[in-house]
Amino acid sequence: MEEYYNLRILFFVKRKRIGISKNLFLSNLKKQKAGFIRLFDRS
Repeated sequence: MEEYYNLRILFFVKRKRIGISKNLFLSNLKKQKAGFIRLFDRS
């Protein structure tokens, strides 16, 4: 039972970390998009 519990925690932490990196990636993508739009507005 204890092993199972530890596996659950490990899995949860991994999933959380993946979610965080996904959010970072998406926010970076949004920033890049905003930058591109600004560049196009200037020209």
